[in-house]
Amino acid sequence: MKKGKLAVKIVSLLLLLWILTGGLVIARYDWILPESSGEDYRPLILLEFPSNFHTYGIPLICTYTAETVPFDLTVIYITHNTAPDPELHVNSLVVDYGDSTVVDLTDRIARQLKPVADEHWYIDDNHINQKKPSLRATYTIPNCMPKRGSFHLRISTSLAQRGKSSRSAIQRDIISFIATRP
Repeated sequence: MKKGKLAVKIVSLLLLLWILTGGLVIARYDWILPESSGEDYRPLILLEFPSNFHTYGIPLICTYTAETVPFDLTVIYITHNTAPDPELHVNSLVVDYGDSTVVDLTDRIARQLKPVADEHWYIDDNHINQKKPSLRATYTIPNCMPKRGSFHLRISTSLAQRGKSSRSAIQRDIISFIATRP
């Protein structure tokens, strides 16, 4: 009988500690990692989804966090092509879901972004830490992703110097890749 009482006391103590430390907390993090582009360098396009977490559940017993739709989308454009007084022209930005839902974000992003000079640190394919001068432009589009799931992002850009015509662009890109927002 003493072993049973001891087991009950230990379980009670663990349960008390569990409740005092906040109970069960369920959290989820999402990352979209770019694939290596090999030797043919293209600009690096990173997608971030700023958090819109809400906490649900019973405090001190079981709580979990979840995000509500629509999601914000932050597009980060990094290129190693540098120029004095650069302008980044976004010609189109389209999100295409697998169920044939198409979200055209071209009108919601500024047509002309001002990239800033930056240093891009990365690890190359030979596992060597590299530092290159680069240009970086960041833009957040609020409440633009209507649902979770896989999507195909297509972006068309051109990088030019201010005052030069778009025909003399330093770099033109049409990039398309698949990402998942679980």
